[in-house]
Amino acid sequence: FDVTGLDLSQGNIAYAKAHFKGRYEVRNVVEEDLTDLGSFGVVVLCDTLEHVRVADRAKFLKNLSHVTENRCVLLASFPDGDYLDFIRSSRPETLQPVDEHVSRYWLREALSTYGFKLAQTNIYDGGQGWCVKYTRGF
Repeated sequence: FDVTGLDLSQGNIAYAKAHFKGRYEVRNVVEEDLTDLGSFGVVVLCDTLEHVRVADRAKFLKNLSHVTENRCVLLASFPDGDYLDFIRSSRPETLQPVDEHVSRYWLREALSTYGFKLAQTNIYDGGQGWCVKYTRGF
């Protein structure tokens, strides 16, 4: 399979290019048209959504939906809101400029707009976060 990675950080893209096979590009998923990338049957958002401002998340998902195939699996992981609150109060220096709570319920509703259905939900790291699997066309 082919891998395409997108990130706002030039440093993260440089690291990915140096350590992994695939195509990696600095792109802004909220602001850019991504259709030049083609379409994808699997989308992985590993600890990504919490770094997208709440006000921008609908646009982020809409732009992603334009590059997903009719049969698609979307995997996402994100920290639990209580865990983020704990980090905010105990180790705020470890937070990134945008580290906002992701509501599993909002995500389910937002992705249903694009035909995705929740297939699986798991807690990871002893309750520190969530891993969710959505599918469309299966």
